[in-house]
Amino acid sequence: MALAQLNKAAGIQIVGVPYRGSGEAAREVAAGAIQGVFTFYAQGKPLVEDGKLRALAVAAPERLAGWPDVPTFGDLGYDIDFRGFVGLVAPAKTPKPIIDYLNKELNAVVQSEPFKRSVGELGMMVPADNTPEKYDAYLRAETVRQGEIAKLTGAALQK
Repeated sequence: MALAQLNKAAGIQIVGVPYRGSGEAAREVAAGAIQGVFTFYAQGKPLVEDGKLRALAVAAPERLAGWPDVPTFGDLGYDIDFRGFVGLVAPAKTPKPIIDYLNKELNAVVQSEPFKRSVGELGMMVPADNTPEKYDAYLRAETVRQGEIAKLTGAALQK
Protein backbone atom coordinates (compact mmCIF):
# COMPACT_ATOMS: atom_id res chain seq x y z
CA MET A 1 0.00 0.00 0.00
CA ALA A 2 2.97 2.32 0.56
CA LEU A 3 4.04 1.63 -3.03
CA ALA A 4 0.56 2.56 -4.25
CA GLN A 5 0.88 5.89 -2.43
CA LEU A 6 4.31 6.51 -4.01
CA ASN A 7 3.05 5.63 -7.48
CA LYS A 8 0.15 8.07 -7.14
CA ALA A 9 2.16 10.87 -5.50
CA ALA A 10 5.02 10.68 -8.01
CA GLY A 11 2.92 9.89 -11.08
CA ILE A 12 4.89 6.72 -11.76
CA GLN A 13 4.12 3.02 -11.99
CA ILE A 14 6.59 0.89 -10.06
CA VAL A 15 5.50 -2.74 -10.15
CA GLY A 16 5.33 -4.41 -6.76
CA VAL A 17 6.65 -7.92 -6.17
CA PRO A 18 4.72 -9.80 -3.47
CA TYR A 19 6.74 -11.30 -0.63
CA ARG A 20 5.67 -13.01 2.57
CA GLY A 21 7.11 -10.11 4.53
CA SER A 22 9.15 -6.95 4.16
CA GLY A 23 12.12 -8.51 5.98
CA GLU A 24 12.41 -11.17 3.28
CA ALA A 25 12.04 -8.51 0.58
CA ALA A 26 14.74 -6.34 2.23
CA ARG A 27 17.15 -9.27 2.11
CA GLU A 28 16.31 -9.70 -1.60
CA VAL A 29 17.21 -6.05 -2.23
CA ALA A 30 20.49 -6.56 -0.37
CA ALA A 31 21.17 -9.61 -2.56
CA GLY A 32 20.41 -7.65 -5.75
CA ALA A 33 17.34 -9.69 -6.71
CA ILE A 34 14.95 -6.71 -6.58
CA GLN A 35 15.59 -2.96 -6.69
CA GLY A 36 13.82 -1.55 -3.64
CA VAL A 37 11.51 -2.19 -0.74
CA PHE A 38 9.32 -0.48 1.80
CA THR A 39 10.37 -2.19 5.02
CA PHE A 40 10.04 -1.64 8.73
CA TYR A 41 12.86 0.28 10.39
CA ALA A 42 13.77 -2.61 12.69
CA GLN A 43 14.13 -4.94 9.70
CA GLY A 44 15.99 -2.50 7.47
CA LYS A 45 18.29 -0.93 10.05
CA PRO A 46 20.79 -3.82 10.33
CA LEU A 47 21.08 -4.02 6.54
CA VAL A 48 21.59 -0.25 6.30
CA GLU A 49 24.20 -0.33 9.08
CA ASP A 50 26.02 -3.18 7.29
CA GLY A 51 26.08 -1.13 4.08
CA LYS A 52 23.84 -3.60 2.24
CA LEU A 53 20.91 -1.17 1.85
CA ARG A 54 20.59 2.59 1.63
CA ALA A 55 17.68 4.28 3.39
CA LEU A 56 16.13 6.73 0.94
CA ALA A 57 13.06 8.08 2.74
CA VAL A 58 10.79 7.48 5.71
CA ALA A 59 7.07 6.93 5.08
CA ALA A 60 5.97 8.78 8.23
CA PRO A 61 5.29 12.44 8.97
CA GLU A 62 8.43 12.83 11.11
CA ARG A 63 12.03 11.74 10.71
CA LEU A 64 13.09 8.80 12.84
CA ALA A 65 15.39 9.37 15.80
CA GLY A 66 17.62 6.52 14.62
CA TRP A 67 17.89 7.97 11.10
CA PRO A 68 17.84 11.75 11.60
CA ASP A 69 19.49 12.36 8.22
CA VAL A 70 16.98 10.27 6.25
CA PRO A 71 14.23 12.56 4.90
CA THR A 72 10.54 11.83 5.09
CA PHE A 73 8.67 11.53 1.81
CA GLY A 74 7.01 14.80 2.84
CA ASP A 75 10.47 16.43 2.99
CA LEU A 76 10.89 15.31 -0.62
CA GLY A 77 7.53 16.74 -1.71
CA TYR A 78 5.46 13.55 -1.72
CA ASP A 79 2.30 13.03 0.34
CA ILE A 80 3.03 9.55 1.68
CA ASP A 81 2.16 8.47 5.19
CA PHE A 82 2.32 4.74 5.75
CA ARG A 83 3.10 3.85 9.31
CA GLY A 84 1.88 1.18 11.62
CA PHE A 85 0.53 1.67 15.09
CA VAL A 86 -0.11 -0.40 18.16
CA GLY A 87 -2.94 0.18 20.58
CA LEU A 88 -4.82 -1.44 23.42
CA VAL A 89 -8.51 -2.25 23.08
CA ALA A 90 -11.03 -3.85 25.44
CA PRO A 91 -14.47 -5.38 24.96
CA ALA A 92 -17.11 -2.77 24.06
CA LYS A 93 -19.07 -3.27 27.29
CA THR A 94 -16.09 -2.77 29.61
CA PRO A 95 -17.15 -0.39 32.42
CA LYS A 96 -15.80 3.17 32.11
CA PRO A 97 -13.93 3.08 35.48
CA ILE A 98 -11.95 0.07 34.23
CA ILE A 99 -11.22 1.78 30.91
CA ASP A 100 -10.08 4.91 32.75
CA TYR A 101 -7.83 2.87 35.05
CA LEU A 102 -6.28 0.98 32.12
CA ASN A 103 -5.75 4.23 30.22
CA LYS A 104 -4.03 5.88 33.20
CA GLU A 105 -1.70 2.92 33.73
CA LEU A 106 -0.99 2.53 30.01
CA ASN A 107 -0.09 6.21 29.67
CA ALA A 108 2.29 5.90 32.62
CA VAL A 109 4.09 3.03 30.89
CA VAL A 110 4.13 4.72 27.48
CA GLN A 111 5.68 7.88 28.95
CA SER A 112 8.36 5.98 30.91
CA GLU A 113 11.96 6.25 29.77
CA PRO A 114 12.49 2.47 29.36
CA PHE A 115 9.43 2.24 27.09
CA LYS A 116 10.45 5.28 25.04
CA ARG A 117 13.95 3.86 24.62
CA SER A 118 12.63 0.42 23.58
CA VAL A 119 10.19 1.67 20.99
CA GLY A 120 12.70 4.23 19.73
CA GLU A 121 15.09 1.38 18.96
CA LEU A 122 12.33 -0.13 16.82
CA GLY A 123 11.84 3.13 14.94
CA MET A 124 8.44 3.70 16.48
CA MET A 125 7.17 7.08 17.59
CA VAL A 126 5.93 7.48 21.14
CA PRO A 127 2.49 9.04 21.29
CA ALA A 128 1.62 11.92 23.56
CA ASP A 129 -0.77 11.39 26.44
CA ASN A 130 -3.80 9.63 25.02
CA THR A 131 -7.43 9.10 26.01
CA PRO A 132 -9.91 6.42 24.96
CA GLU A 133 -11.87 9.09 23.08
CA LYS A 134 -8.79 10.29 21.16
CA TYR A 135 -7.84 6.72 20.30
CA ASP A 136 -11.38 5.94 19.12
CA ALA A 137 -11.35 9.03 16.89
CA TYR A 138 -7.90 8.08 15.57
CA LEU A 139 -9.03 4.52 14.74
CA ARG A 140 -12.12 5.77 12.93
CA ALA A 141 -10.13 8.30 10.89
CA GLU A 142 -7.34 5.80 10.18
CA THR A 143 -9.87 3.22 8.96
CA VAL A 144 -11.17 5.71 6.40
CA ARG A 145 -7.64 6.83 5.41
CA GLN A 146 -6.34 3.26 5.05
CA GLY A 147 -9.45 2.37 3.04
CA GLU A 148 -8.67 5.16 0.58
CA ILE A 149 -5.09 3.91 0.29
CA ALA A 150 -6.31 0.35 -0.25
CA LYS A 151 -8.47 1.58 -3.14
CA LEU A 152 -5.28 2.74 -4.89
CA THR A 153 -4.17 -0.88 -5.04
CA GLY A 154 -7.46 -2.07 -6.54
CA ALA A 155 -8.22 -4.11 -3.43
CA ALA A 156 -11.85 -4.60 -2.47
CA LEU A 157 -12.76 -3.42 1.00
CA GLN A 158 -14.39 -5.89 3.39
CA LYS A 159 -16.17 -5.27 6.67
